[in-house]
Amino acid sequence: MKSQVSEISPVLVEVKVEVPWDTVKVDLDKTFQLVSREAKVKGFRPGKVPPAIVRKLFGPRVHADVAAQLVSRSLIKAVEEHKLQLCGEPDYGDMKEITVGEPFSFAAKLEVRPTINQVAFEKLEVYKEEAAVTDAEVEEEVERRRKWAIEYTAPEPMRASKNEDRMGVSYSVTVDGEVEAAFSNDDNEIVLGADGLLKEFQDGLLGTKPGDDVTLEIAYPEEHTNEKLKGKTAIFSVKVLRVEEPRLPELTDEWAKEHDFETLPELRTGLRKQLEETRNKRARNDVRDQLIEALVARNEIEVPPSMVKQQEQAMVYEFAQFLQYAGGMGQNGLPENFFDDLKERAAKRVRGGLLLSAIARIEKVAVEKADVDQKLAELAEKTGKHVAKVRAEYQGDKLDQLENEILNDKLLSLLEAKATIKKGKRPEPEKSAASAESEPA
Repeated sequence: MKSQVSEISPVLVEVKVEVPWDTVKVDLDKTFQLVSREAKVKGFRPGKVPPAIVRKLFGPRVHADVAAQLVSRSLIKAVEEHKLQLCGEPDYGDMKEITVGEPFSFAAKLEVRPTINQVAFEKLEVYKEEAAVTDAEVEEEVERRRKWAIEYTAPEPMRASKNEDRMGVSYSVTVDGEVEAAFSNDDNEIVLGADGLLKEFQDGLLGTKPGDDVTLEIAYPEEHTNEKLKGKTAIFSVKVLRVEEPRLPELTDEWAKEHDFETLPELRTGLRKQLEETRNKRARNDVRDQLIEALVARNEIEVPPSMVKQQEQAMVYEFAQFLQYAGGMGQNGLPENFFDDLKERAAKRVRGGLLLSAIARIEKVAVEKADVDQKLAELAEKTGKHVAKVRAEYQGDKLDQLENEILNDKLLSLLEAKATIKKGKRPEPEKSAASAESEPA
C-alpha cells in the first residue's frame, strides 16, 4: 500500500491511497469463498454453487463490500503512518469501484489538529483585583445569614401592612365577566417588596389589614403565555387574611453557635476569612480566564470546524444543565442572545485548548503519579473519606478527567508564573464609534 498526504490548510489534508491489485485480489477471493459457502441459488445445494455463477450473481455486492473494507483498513494505516491527529469524519467524495487487474485507489479529505511547534506565552499581561474584605461586607454577610432564620409573627397590636411584611390573601379572578376558578386561590402567601411581585398587588395591598377587601385590575399583554389572559384585563377580588411582620434572630453568642462559631466575634472573623477565600478564588479564576484570552489573542491558529461544532454543542449542554440546576430554565429555555456569538466563543475555547496542549508538549509538562496521589489526598481530606475509598472511586473516565484537571492546573500555573500581573480591575475594552452609537443611553 502506498499513501501520500497533501496539506490543503493547517486543519485539512487530503490523503491519497493506492492498494496493489495483489492485495485486492486476495480480499476478493476470500470474500467470494465466504459467500459461496452460504449462497442459496436455485438448483444447487448450499456450498456447491460453481464459482463462476457466484461471481456473476454476487459480484457487485462483493466488490462494494471489499472496497469499503479496503478503504477503512488502509486509511487507518495511512493515518498511523503519517501520524495524523484526526478531528472529524473523513470526506471520501466520489468513491471509485474495484477494477479487475488494477490497483484500487481512493482519496479522502481529513480534518486534523493543526501542528503547533511554537507558542508565545511569556509575559502575558493580566489584572488581579485585591481580595480585601471590608467591615461593611462582613456585616452584610451577617445580615444575610440572619435572614436565613427569619420568622414571621402577627404584630401586636395589629397595624397596616408595610414593606417586608408577609401577607396571607385569598382571591377570585374574573375575566370577561366570568370567574376563572383555575386562577383563584384560597390562601396565598406574598411578601411585600419582594422581587417578582406584581406592581398592582404591591400597591393595592400596601397599607391594608386582615379583613380588608381589595379589588385589583391587572392588564395582561398580547404576548402573555396564557391564552385566557392574552390582551385581557383580569379583576382580582382580594381578601386580606393575615399580616405578619418579620422577626430576625438577635445577634448573640447562642445564635453564633448555630453557625458553628462559639462567639459573635469568632463568627465575624470566620465570615471574613470565608469571604476572602471566595474572593481570592474568584480573582484567581478571573486571572486564569484573562491568561487564556491573552494566549489566544497572541497566537493566531486555525481551528478545525468539527472541533468548534462539538464545543458549541458542549457549551449549550453545559449552560442548559446550569439553568436546570439553578431552577431558571423556565418556558423560554436558553436566553435569546445565547447563540449570538456562540461559534466565536466556542472557537476561542478550542483554540485555547490546542495552545495549552502544545505548551504541555513543548515544555514537557505532564501529570506524574505523585500529582494524582496529592490530589486524591486533598479530595479525601475535603470529603472526610479514607484516601483508599477516594482512589477506588476515581477509576476509568473519572480518573482521566481528574488527570486532565491536574494538567490544566499545572499549565495555567506555568502561564501565571511567567505573566505580568497588574493590581486592580482590568480596564473595559475600548468600543468603536459604531458600537458606541448603537448602545442605548
